[in-house]
Amino acid sequence: MKTTLIAIACMLLAIGQVAPVLAQDTESKDKPDIITIYVKMKVEGMSCLECSERLKKKLENTDNISNVKVYLQAQIAVFTMPSNKVLSEKEIRKLVIRAGFTLIWVKFDKEEFEKELDENDII
Repeated sequence: MKTTLIAIACMLLAIGQVAPVLAQDTESKDKPDIITIYVKMKVEGMSCLECSERLKKKLENTDNISNVKVYLQAQIAVFTMPSNKVLSEKEIRKLVIRAGFTLIWVKFDKEEFEKELDENDII
């Protein structure tokens, strides 16, 4: 009898520890996968290193934007953001304007993001 009670107590303890783990697994399956969105944009109006730094800081200080790089000569900026916190083109345009520049175009494309800058990108 004593052995049976100990076995039941052990089973209840084991179930108590497994149940939260099962609940966590179920919850994570219900959440959508978050992927990285790659953004490349052409910006007009940067004429010096201070200009490119101003744009870079504006982007870096924006929630959910990371991996910011600004190429002064090419007038190109790239960054990443999570798919659950995507900024629209309109929101990106406002950021660029607030930094004092003009957004020419924006592309949400990993291949564009990773493409090396070539002669066509350089002003």
